[in-house]
Amino acid sequence: MRRISAVIFAIAATFALDTLTLGQTLDLAEEGNLQIQSAKKERSSRNLAETARERALMPQVTLGMSMPTYSYEESDVYIYVDSDPVASWKEKYGGSAYMRILMPTFWGGRMAIVPFFSGMAERYKLYNPRDIITNELLFHIRQPIIPESGEHRRLDKARIETNLEEIEYVIQRTNILLQAGLVFINLYVSQNKAERARILSVMAASFVEETEAKVGNDDVRQEWIWTATSRSLGARADSISAEQDLRLRYHQMANLLNLPSDTAFFVDDPAIPALAMTEDELVNMYIAQNPNILKLAAQLAQEEFELEELRMRHRAKVAVTGSYALQGQGETFPEAIETFGGNRWDFGVSVSLPVLDFGYASHEIASKEEMVEAKKRELEAEQRKQEAEIRILIDKLNTLAARFEVLKDAAIRAEKAINIVEQKYRSDEAELSQLYDSYNHFKGSMDRAISGKGDYYETLLRIKILCNIPLEVSRI
Repeated sequence: MRRISAVIFAIAATFALDTLTLGQTLDLAEEGNLQIQSAKKERSSRNLAETARERALMPQVTLGMSMPTYSYEESDVYIYVDSDPVASWKEKYGGSAYMRILMPTFWGGRMAIVPFFSGMAERYKLYNPRDIITNELLFHIRQPIIPESGEHRRLDKARIETNLEEIEYVIQRTNILLQAGLVFINLYVSQNKAERARILSVMAASFVEETEAKVGNDDVRQEWIWTATSRSLGARADSISAEQDLRLRYHQMANLLNLPSDTAFFVDDPAIPALAMTEDELVNMYIAQNPNILKLAAQLAQEEFELEELRMRHRAKVAVTGSYALQGQGETFPEAIETFGGNRWDFGVSVSLPVLDFGYASHEIASKEEMVEAKKRELEAEQRKQEAEIRILIDKLNTLAARFEVLKDAAIRAEKAINIVEQKYRSDEAELSQLYDSYNHFKGSMDRAISGKGDYYETLLRIKILCNIPLEVSRI
């Protein structure tokens, strides 16, 4: 008679199906899940946006030009011709081209360099029929003495926002991997239970045959046949239920991996290596990369950044400004270049002091400070909560590991017991009730061992995914 202690450890892949491992399942879940793929596209977009913000801090060069224009106005210059005054008029025409180089400085300052060529010319009809060409090289700077806005930290702010979005992606990915892993383990458990139920059904049917041969025409023990038949039908019903549950698990896996519903596959033993790390090592690793903690920390950094911006906006503003221009003029462009030289500069200090705002600034800052303190307390509470949760999970894992070893040993012993009782039953040394007592004990032991293995793997997988530990290693 076929025995099934091997079901506790792994079912032999005797089916003509493709074997799916836990690692393959996680990879397929990440690659095929539409939510993950969408999040990856958004992640790529965020990285490009952050690169664009970094480039915005580099010098920016702009080219521009104006089309030729024409205008005229009456002049106050009079020319007397034949004693009749004739009013002259002034005519303007021309265009310009320029290049602007804008470079950011610290604390929100800006320095601009604007070399340009101007073709704008003035001509007084009947009086000064000359074209004047102007070119100029201008240097201008405004540098705050005290930081007056968070503009100079806009890249830091963008990184905080990107970090928050990245954490949301990590949370989404972690949830998908956990879901895929748990579906795989549940399918593995259902697969084992279905195989166990099928074999137990065969075993119960063989008991009917043995009982019929044993009882023969003995009217006194005819009820044994009815009892064996009833137990066999019950085992068959259990097998049908287990097969239905297995089909449900297959549909869940196919739906999760975006596979056709009729895809046939066999899931292999998860075989997740046990952890060889201390509890404190696991706790520190979990806390350091827990997405909920990282999310609150990023939100706290964002609140602190906004608080600093508020303080800068409401404080006194002091800045140094200056400009220097080199100019040249002439009736031709070469002449304008020849006369090019410094002929204009200025320097100054600008001061802006808040005088009266009826407490608006202080109340706004105080409100933001309260939000910062609240976020700090929320972060501390979340750290304590997550530490407690991972310690509970580690304790649960240790308990389940010890429990599974006991259940596995119990199932092996229950199988040995039913072998002995079955032999005694055949030799009339045991009653049918003793056989089925042993059978029921064996069945319960197998169920508990299979479920215990699934519970252990489920908890171990959860810890490894949450701590970002590769499945195939025991420590990092």
